[in-house]
Amino acid sequence: MNLPRPSLAAYLLNAFLAAGAYFLAGSYWVEQGAPSADEGFYLYASSAVWHGAVPYRDFGYTQTPLLPYVQGAVFSAVGYGVRGQRWLNVAWVAAAAGLSAILLTAAGAPLPWRVLLLLCWCLCKPLVYWSSVGKTYGFCELLMIGAALCLQGSFLLPDRGAKGRRLALLAVLSMLCVLAVGCRLTAAPSAGLLWLGYALVDRGRTPPTLLVGIPVLFALLCIGPFYALDPRNAAFWTWTYHHLNQAHFSRTGLLMDSARAAMAPAALGLAGAALVIARLARPGAGDPAPVRHGPLWRPGTWVLAAGLAGWVIPVALSGVYSEYAIPSVPLVIVGFGLLVSRPGAPAGRPGAPALAAYAATAIALGVGFAGGGDLVLPGYLDAVDQTATVVRRETRPDDPVLTSMPEIAVASGRPVFPRLELGKFGLTGEMDPVLARARHVLPFQELLDAVNAEACPVVVLFTKDLKWNFTWSIPSFRVIPPASTAQLQQALATHYRQIDANEFFAVYRRRS
Repeated sequence: MNLPRPSLAAYLLNAFLAAGAYFLAGSYWVEQGAPSADEGFYLYASSAVWHGAVPYRDFGYTQTPLLPYVQGAVFSAVGYGVRGQRWLNVAWVAAAAGLSAILLTAAGAPLPWRVLLLLCWCLCKPLVYWSSVGKTYGFCELLMIGAALCLQGSFLLPDRGAKGRRLALLAVLSMLCVLAVGCRLTAAPSAGLLWLGYALVDRGRTPPTLLVGIPVLFALLCIGPFYALDPRNAAFWTWTYHHLNQAHFSRTGLLMDSARAAMAPAALGLAGAALVIARLARPGAGDPAPVRHGPLWRPGTWVLAAGLAGWVIPVALSGVYSEYAIPSVPLVIVGFGLLVSRPGAPAGRPGAPALAAYAATAIALGVGFAGGGDLVLPGYLDAVDQTATVVRRETRPDDPVLTSMPEIAVASGRPVFPRLELGKFGLTGEMDPVLARARHVLPFQELLDAVNAEACPVVVLFTKDLKWNFTWSIPSFRVIPPASTAQLQQALATHYRQIDANEFFAVYRRRS
């Protein structure tokens, strides 16, 4: 893509400074961020696939299948651990911030705007926390920003010619969108709108067979094999599982919570102001497509729409967790920046659009920085290391670890107890045992029998939140009956004794 001036060195400098600023912001949450319930099974999946296991066919995995392969490739070289997983996520999003700086610079965003928008990103506590912990969000943010950069590039291409560059942009945009959906299905609304924006500006220059066929081909190659190997389990874990556990959540409440808790601080002030600006501002001579006017012919409209769709649809329609808004917030911030950028206009031009934009940015900064007080809980990563040392001392390399926290098994270099690869999310009290075995989850009675039989040398429990210790039944997420959990506690007390504990974990060794 041909970028307008400033020079290449200036683009690289802007990208480096933006990435560095975000990396500093994210580094705080690596050590100080509270543990996330999902970090362990993402880490375990990344280890399992690199040792030959396949999601759905060999173990349960609640997202689309590609992220473990990306993480596993990195961790196979640097070592597996929750700390490394967090640093990797910070690096993904720092790279996304660098790409965003290039995108906004190419769009003619004045330096004050770029600084303000970067602050909106870096100072939103929930956004940086959820992007830093070991989940799918950080890598998806990088992929979506990369796709937005491709979309911006398509608007800058001349109306005639440039066939090769047009196909190259389509191929890269399609691959990035497919990879994002292949990491988490809820990225589909954002990916679809980014592709739709490209299709609109293409205006028939690319044959429909290529326009549709390229992303479909990538999807078949990257995601299709996992569904072909075990279609029932793949459909269960990526769709049915989420559909069955959403019944216990209020969709409206989750959508409001995502805004109230500053999950998507920019989606309120920034999006509203951007729409006003797009309506009030007149086309400038430096716009990418001066012969086609209106919001639909501006890349910022599609990037902003992709961000809003990725916020509202997964949160309000999936109805599971308000944090599902996280991967789309950077698209909202960047889309806003694109809409308020006027390449031919002087920086800081007074008027209603500029005033609305500055006010919205101030609101986003305030709301984002005010949230996230309960997300700080230092000491978790050190506790994982300490507990893993105890487990290694008390077990042999092939001994399984019975735990609700798979990260302990990975950190200690031991296998997790079969069908507990999802840890606290791998237990069921409602599935038929035959079906549970097929889905790679453990019935509660088999867990109880394993403890009574002292099937594992050690049991590791999470002490910071007792609800994380085998109290949920999937897929409904109903609580295991108290009488059953009391039986488990009694069996543990009878057959195991505590040999180590810290602020987060307790280790039990079998008495025999």
